[in-house]
Amino acid sequence: MKFFHLADLHFGKQLGGIPLSEKDGSQEYWCRQCLAAVEAERPDCVLIAGDVFDRSQPGAEARALASWFLTELAGRTKVLMIAGNHDSGENVGYLSGLLKKQGLYAAGRIERALPRVELEDGFGKVVFWLMPYFFPLLVKETLSEENLRTYTEAAAALLGAQEIDEGVRNVLVAHQFVTDGETEPERGGSETSIGGIGQIDAGKAGFGIFDYVALGHIHRPQKVGRDTVRYAGAPLCYHFSEAGETDEGNGRLGILVVELGAKGEAVRLRRIGTAPLHPLRTIRGRLSDILEAERTDPRRNEYVRVLLEDEILPQNARESLEAALAEKGSRIAELQRIFNRSALADTAEKAAQEDKPLAEAFFEYYEEQYPDRPMDEDEQRIALEAAALLEEAGGAPDEAALDRAAQLLAERAGEGGAA
Repeated sequence: MKFFHLADLHFGKQLGGIPLSEKDGSQEYWCRQCLAAVEAERPDCVLIAGDVFDRSQPGAEARALASWFLTELAGRTKVLMIAGNHDSGENVGYLSGLLKKQGLYAAGRIERALPRVELEDGFGKVVFWLMPYFFPLLVKETLSEENLRTYTEAAAALLGAQEIDEGVRNVLVAHQFVTDGETEPERGGSETSIGGIGQIDAGKAGFGIFDYVALGHIHRPQKVGRDTVRYAGAPLCYHFSEAGETDEGNGRLGILVVELGAKGEAVRLRRIGTAPLHPLRTIRGRLSDILEAERTDPRRNEYVRVLLEDEILPQNARESLEAALAEKGSRIAELQRIFNRSALADTAEKAAQEDKPLAEAFFEYYEEQYPDRPMDEDEQRIALEAAALLEEAGGAPDEAALDRAAQLLAERAGEGGAA
């Protein structure tokens, strides 16, 4: 039995205000690669482990893209889909009875008896169990059990209520924050709100009875403990940290192909590489150096994050950068000012030599950075907090104190001051 494991499509996602679901955009480009892979590989089914949409009430472009993609998929193979935490369960499960007749099996909300799809191959039956995203309270109400408090307890109770034949091959499709005991999965910048909340311990929840667990929710492709409990990962990088500062786009991502042999045989896993329409790249340095380098850099059609290190921001910085990148078909998705640690250390040392309060030195530093804009109350608070951090560290602040102070001083730029 061969199937594709997909997750976290996030149709309707934006990157720095750039819509990715627009016609002929990044997400459609990936969808066409996926459809081509289905044509070439002929999987028995495609699993979509939640977060079909980026928000519960998606816009028209996102709906149109999902409608087209799912229609094309279902015309080639069976599709098994669940709702994630970003989806509306009602929207995903809408007309599920009718869609089932077209080979698209959609589960939007938790039920006492989880929806299951049975497929056959030369080794017998494979049962796919569809478990949409849930909160413990919903499971408690569904099962009429009062003692469910944690996500692990809820998952264990829900799976325990199913009639699972362990003599055949079973696959669970779920969208939750699943851990291997105390070991959490590695997360990316587009999922910073996840962490410490809603954890499901895969072992204690009973995931061990499944031959494969197809997970969604975490955007980095990875296993959770054993090889056969896996996050497929998102199809695209949805944050620059997920591409890295040196990687060109989402080269490590792709389509996860899973092949089940006979019951008890090792599961075979491989990836089909996909290419981004617009690779992500981070550029860091002074404006003049960046502009000079971009004149000869051959890379084109990128979405770019620019981190400016100029001590005094040049006028029309954004306009200059946009013009240079536009010549190569690239766009700025993020523009930030970076306050480097060496400049902060120099400021602290100079203040000490002049016997001047560090906060006063930072106020002067700000005036140099923003000569045409007086500091507001929030900026004064940030400067005072940064100064206090360095003063607590003593006359020779350590790297951690400098990093934190630089982060605080960059908040104003990160919220649009440099952009």
